Amino acid sequence: MSDNKQRSTHNIVRIENKSGNTFIHFSDGLLECVEPGIDELEQDLSDLEFWRVHPNHLINPAYFNRVTSITNKCIVMQDETELPVMENLLSHKLEANRIGSSIWQRLKRYVTIHFKRKPG
Repeated sequence: MSDNKQRSTHNIVRIENKSGNTFIHFSDGLLECVEPGIDELEQDLSDLEFWRVHPNHLINPAYFNRVTSITNKCIVMQDETELPVMENLLSHKLEANRIGSSIWQRLKRYVTIHFKRKPG
């Protein structure tokens, strides 16, 4: 990363692939364009619980806020940025983390309560 200040990976809100460029969004609002692609960064950050929710978006779940709509397949980060979510990636992540992350369990509960139709 080109910034002289030491930046912690915990301060990364999300990583975005846009028009062939990879951008890191930090919690202090800094946006940095970096050389490695999103796929390479995903591998580098795999120990740190970053999750691929879309081919162009890798998120730090600590900054996840809520689901806007299962129909629109979007989530909202704490900074109010709305991101698309690929249903198959979301379903896979929910299943893979059913014992782990409270954030994804919260997301799954929210989806179940607000977007699943009950018979009758």
